[in-house]
Amino acid sequence: MLGGCKHRFCYECGGNWLKALIEGGGTYDSLRCVFCPGGLTYAEVKQLVSCSRLRSTLERTSLELCLTKMEDFTWCRWCQSGGIAQSTGCTDVQCNDCSRAWCMLCGFNAHAGMSCEEYHATDEHKSEKWTMEVARHCPSCKVPIEKNGGCNDMTCSRCLTWMRGRRMDGRMH
Repeated sequence: MLGGCKHRFCYECGGNWLKALIEGGGTYDSLRCVFCPGGLTYAEVKQLVSCSRLRSTLERTSLELCLTKMEDFTWCRWCQSGGIAQSTGCTDVQCNDCSRAWCMLCGFNAHAGMSCEEYHATDEHKSEKWTMEVARHCPSCKVPIEKNGGCNDMTCSRCLTWMRGRRMDGRMH
C-alpha cells in the first residue's frame, strides 16, 4: 500500500510498473502510482525497485534533469560531466571532472575579460574553431588530434588511447 494515495498492489506488479517508467526515462518527479497520478516517496521507490541497475539509471536520469533545469549549469563538451558558472557575473565555466574551461554563452574556450565578439576576432578563436572543424578527436578524452604524416595508427598523447586511422587506397599505412 502506498502512503499518499493508499492504493494497493503486489510488489511484483508495482516493480514492473516502475521498471517500465524508469526505462522510458522516468525521474523521481515523474514516477507515480499504478492507479492514480499520486507521486511516490523515495522510500517507496527504493522498496519497489530492487534492481541496482534500474535504481542507478533512475538516479542518473533524475540528476541530469535537475542539473539541466539549473540556469548556471552547462554540460561539458569534452566529457560526460559539466560545470557551474562563476557567481561573479562571468560566463566562464570549468568542468568539475576534466577541468576544461569554456564560455557558457558561445561554447568556445573561456575568455574572461573579453566579450564573445571580441574573442571571436582573435587568432586564438580562429585556431580553436579550425581545430574543432578539422581535427579528429580522441574517442575517450575528446582532445583534438592532428595527423600530419606517417602511419595512420595513433595514440592519444593525453590519455594514451590507441586509434586506428582511416583506410587509404585500400591499405592501412
